[in-house]
Amino acid sequence: MVKGNGDRIAEFISADTYIQHNPLAGDGLEGVAKLMQEMAEAGTPMVYKYVYKILGSGNFVVSYCLVQIGDEDHAVFDIFRL
Repeated sequence: MVKGNGDRIAEFISADTYIQHNPLAGDGLEGVAKLMQEMAEAGTPMVYKYVYKILGSGNFVVSYCLVQIGDEDHAVFDIFRL
């Protein structure tokens, strides 16, 4: 996902068991892909520009990233349970 490599997401996240907690996206990689496509079509594509930190504790991992949505920069935290 960083620097436009979103096509590699299936190498890192299970398409079968991924549960999305963002109310705007559905579960599975299809839900994430659909949301990203809708955002791009609306003129506000989401691009991960930089990963600042990745922290893990037990079976939890959090990433702190710079994400560009449209023309605006956002700080984003993604939390994963492995």
